[in-house]
Amino acid sequence: MFLKDIPNIPEKIPKIKYKEPISLWFTENIHRMKKYNINLFILNIRPWPIIFSFSLLFLFINLASFFYFKLNIFLIFNIFLILLIIICWWKDVIIESTFKGFHNNYIIIILIYRMILFIVSEIFFFIRFFWTYFHFIFSPDIFLGSNWPYFGIVSVNFINLPLLNSILLIRSGCTVTFRHYKILRNNLNYSKFSLFVSFLLGTFFLICQLFEYLTSLFRFSDGCFGSIFFIATGFHGIHVLIGSIFLFIIFFRLNKNHFSYFHLIGFEFSIWYWHFVDVVWLYLYMIIYWLGR
Repeated sequence: MFLKDIPNIPEKIPKIKYKEPISLWFTENIHRMKKYNINLFILNIRPWPIIFSFSLLFLFINLASFFYFKLNIFLIFNIFLILLIIICWWKDVIIESTFKGFHNNYIIIILIYRMILFIVSEIFFFIRFFWTYFHFIFSPDIFLGSNWPYFGIVSVNFINLPLLNSILLIRSGCTVTFRHYKILRNNLNYSKFSLFVSFLLGTFFLICQLFEYLTSLFRFSDGCFGSIFFIATGFHGIHVLIGSIFLFIIFFRLNKNHFSYFHLIGFEFSIWYWHFVDVVWLYLYMIIYWLGR
């Protein structure tokens, strides 16, 4: 954190009259500097956590109604409200870290542990789908011929679109790793280019995934195979969408010079999340596409 980032601190020492004690200005500014360099800081009261909690509650209610009824206006409004809350919440975090300098080394360590716990929770989220899939592979239903996939279901060919999607995500993982290397070498221009390439590869992956859903020969209602396939790959697609938005926000902040080679914690979090998405897709490709062919 630089002195120019601290508000209300003049760049030059003002002229002090002879009768005014010279230690007064230094005492006030040293107290202000200590206030911005403490280990912890108390957040201001914000409405985002409680509003976001109720928005998620109503989102699942609207999704449940969407499965039985047609698309309603409440679901669209709910999704728009969640996106608006995320934008406002991230804006406050960016202001605290970049412009106010509240994220010192102690706060960064806390954020790193929280991101690790979040990724671990996401890993166990996908383990449930793999566990269910292995259960039906090793003990298929006897009333359906003891086969997996069930008789009459034509699974997706694993060497067509799934292989292309694997190449896209692996290539995007290489570009995000290389851009991290470049920003550590203080080469911001190449980091911007490789970051934008990663965003385009993630977007193209989503387009290919949507085309695969539209051209598949089975549906969500075709037994356990269809439900597990679309739930596991669909949730992974949602994570790819979130990661692509994350990369685009980092690309926007990189153009605004919010990062440097010694202050890039948000930059590294996007890399961690994108590598998590890559690894999950590799397991999905081997287990669901290759074993379920």
